[in-house]
Amino acid sequence: MSDRQPSAEIGRDRVPGQRRRGPVCEYCGEAVRADQWHRALVPDSSVIHPEDPSFDGKREVHACGPAHLDELIQGARKQWSDEQLWFGRLARASTMPGMRVVSLRRVGDRARLTEEALDRALAWNARRADPDTTLPGGQRLPTTRPESN
Repeated sequence: MSDRQPSAEIGRDRVPGQRRRGPVCEYCGEAVRADQWHRALVPDSSVIHPEDPSFDGKREVHACGPAHLDELIQGARKQWSDEQLWFGRLARASTMPGMRVVSLRRVGDRARLTEEALDRALAWNARRADPDTTLPGGQRLPTTRPESN
């Protein structure tokens, strides 16, 4: 595998104010011709569909060829976090009807999280540089990691 990283300066050679036409490779930033286009669904624990859990954890990526597509797939697999996905599902469940005034455990049940998954999701949030203090539904979150049983 290449040790090349996705370009942090995509579009750096463009004229300011000029829009790039057509699709670009998400790995190298190069424009992609229609006959070169490669795409795939990759795992992404940060993706939570607003309504349909069957779409959670998946994102479409686009690349200029099979080698860059493979790099994008491998990179996505390395970045996966179960806890991040569970926290996203908890956040979505918090906004469902009847969830505004219930406990985190009840919201976790609605999100179909086990007690362990709920604790790990809350711990994941607490470890973040800027953790959420409330869920979108208004439920307050612990600011420290939950104690293990």
